[in-house]
Amino acid sequence: MTYNVPDDWNTFYRACGCHDSNGGCDCGTGDPSEYSQRPWLKESGYEYEEEDMIWVKWLSRSYHTARRDHKDGRILKGMQYMLVTHRVICDATGNSWIDKRKYIRNACNWKKI
Repeated sequence: MTYNVPDDWNTFYRACGCHDSNGGCDCGTGDPSEYSQRPWLKESGYEYEEEDMIWVKWLSRSYHTARRDHKDGRILKGMQYMLVTHRVICDATGNSWIDKRKYIRNACNWKKI
């Protein structure tokens, strides 16, 4: 017996019920945060990432020069790096956490490590 279930098992469905195979979302204003469970976070400076269903807010960015080799071995003494901090909130559960990422300085730009 077969059931009318798509092969993607709801992978490409949006929160509003639209499916990406139909050309995206036609309903509302097109703002995906409109269909989230926590739309009030947008007024607090958070940005909604629809594909991961999370809210992200940039907290800080700081520049450093390493005084010693880091434990992970990617940043060595004397290298310049940038530390970027975000607060992330899960839309479904409301759990939050701090996300810290390091970027090292190349000749002209910053590379995520």
